[in-house]
Amino acid sequence: LLSILQKLGLPVGGHEGPVAAAAEAAGVGGSDGALAAHGYIHYTMILKFIWIAGAIGFAVYFIITYIRNLYKFKESLPADGSVAESWAERLGVHRKVKVRESDYINSPLTYGIFRPVILVPAGAVDMIEEEQLGYIFAHELVHIKRFDSLAKIFVMLAVCVNWFNPFAWIMYSLVNRDIELSCDEAVVRRLGNASPDNLQTNGRQ
Repeated sequence: LLSILQKLGLPVGGHEGPVAAAAEAAGVGGSDGALAAHGYIHYTMILKFIWIAGAIGFAVYFIITYIRNLYKFKESLPADGSVAESWAERLGVHRKVKVRESDYINSPLTYGIFRPVILVPAGAVDMIEEEQLGYIFAHELVHIKRFDSLAKIFVMLAVCVNWFNPFAWIMYSLVNRDIELSCDEAVVRRLGNASPDNLQTNGRQ
């Protein structure tokens, strides 16, 4: 990249050497802004541009993905939420929670922060036994009670800022996994007799 810029006739380099000498001769300060104003490109300016472009790119990707999924979820149909309502009362969830069914998913999920929705695969409410359905709703309601959707937004922001760091992506994966396991643990601890097998149909939040 540096060699290409040099072939284009743009002086590229560190603050030392020819660029610094030329800048000093021209009476230009050593900052990136001062160098850029006089046609000099310091390598840190290139790195900053790449970092900003990457952060914006990943942020746009997450936003577009969310909006596309949201439009699909809007096509879902209302479902019987009586089981979810009873579990919401037991778990102390005070926000009104809607239950909807969608053909676009194959495992339950939750979306929305202030107006949360539990989305289940089409026909799940009628086909799954009430006890197991209660476990599934309990898991999703724990997500809602803990504001996990909001927590995941902050995690995604951290990934966007640190997109160049592979450990950020590892952190992103582990945090999502730990959130799911924590909800399963909370349901098992709350119900006592709940089996983890009954929660395996639960997918993501």
